[in-house]
Amino acid sequence: MLANRYPQTIIDPLEGQLASLTAVPIEGSDSHGEAAFGAHASWAPDVASALNGLPGDGLPVLIAGSLYLAGKVLAANGEVPT
Repeated sequence: MLANRYPQTIIDPLEGQLASLTAVPIEGSDSHGEAAFGAHASWAPDVASALNGLPGDGLPVLIAGSLYLAGKVLAANGEVPT
């Protein structure tokens, strides 16, 4: 999430519905540090590391907090938003 946004606006509505939360910085942008996401959040240096660190529980993955981040994930996956 970009540093000029508020993490709680994403985290609070999802309270009790997330199995885990992993925060990553947004490459090329000022982003919040790991402390902004709470004591139960984990931190990864990039999206690939975050995805590789997920448990193999088959649960869906929600990428949220920044359209910049979502765009980078789609581009890395060879997908173009339409």
